[in-house]
Amino acid sequence: MTNRQLLIGWGGFVLVRVPGVVQLDLFQSFTYLVLGAIGLKLGFGSASTYQRATYARTVGIFGLTWLALGLTFPNFLDLFHLEVPEHIFHTILGVT
Repeated sequence: MTNRQLLIGWGGFVLVRVPGVVQLDLFQSFTYLVLGAIGLKLGFGSASTYQRATYARTVGIFGLTWLALGLTFPNFLDLFHLEVPEHIFHTILGVT
């Protein structure tokens, strides 16, 4: 999931306003970049199995929380706009 988070984060900065593509906000892109960078650090660094498992659980909870927010408030405080493809991504992120 770390590679996907980084790709989505970078894609959000590059493809912010391309029609027909999921519209990623800068807040979301920054969040995905941070999560992906932490995951890479833990994956390639000298992290313990416990630290990696904690990261995986935290990212899963994060994904399910964003899913719940997106289903309840798709335009939360005008910080981010969550659409159906993002709900699918957050579901996969939370379940895996």
